[in-house]
Amino acid sequence: MPKLVPLSELDAQTSGEIWVINTAAQSIYEIRGNIVIGIPNVRGGEPEVLTVQQTWLPVLATAEIPRQRILESTQFRKAVAKGLIGCISTETAARMMRQEGAREEQRRLLGVAQQVKQATRQRTIADSNVEMISTGGNRDDDRFDTRVDVIGTDGHSTVNVAELAKGGVEAEGGYGSAFLMFAETLKTDGDISSMNAIKSRGKLKRKEIRYLARTLAHHPKTSKFLKAQITKFEARDRAAQG
Repeated sequence: MPKLVPLSELDAQTSGEIWVINTAAQSIYEIRGNIVIGIPNVRGGEPEVLTVQQTWLPVLATAEIPRQRILESTQFRKAVAKGLIGCISTETAARMMRQEGAREEQRRLLGVAQQVKQATRQRTIADSNVEMISTGGNRDDDRFDTRVDVIGTDGHSTVNVAELAKGGVEAEGGYGSAFLMFAETLKTDGDISSMNAIKSRGKLKRKEIRYLARTLAHHPKTSKFLKAQITKFEARDRAAQG
């Protein structure tokens, strides 16, 4: 995960862009989906919506909403405090946007955005025991229900769990069915698309990374990315052992 910028640092600044990333999968709630936040409207009425899509790419929060209104939003600050989103510097955002696969991921997000109205399921933050709204007070953002929009399986195509079970895959190594479905979709996905999907998924266990490395050996770029992750945690283990 890139280095995060605390809200106190943003509060101390008088100007500048606000870049955020979706960190919900790494939070204790392990939510995967678009984080939808209500920002108070100075003219009254319904709050404006800030959507932090489920992706490894950064989102420019100030693209359409003024900086001060974002920082004054109760929901925005709660989303940061709960670990559902994280703020990063403009420099970090620029580096991430230059990474391999960024252009392809942007195209994927455009495609997903066109399908939002056909989302298969929506659930609120409250459904995951994350309280994001105040029951008292009358500010605009207090009346807006922050939610997570879940589109298919991590925004990608789904496969039949029953078919996986028939092949004996579901029981392999104690992996969860959701992860196995995710891994199965990547087998026939493109190389860059697979790498971006893994980055966007967020938290993965070590054994899951190793499983993907074995399963996706036919994807050279994805395989290289996964092997680099394995090398990193093996190096940390050696350092910890002295």
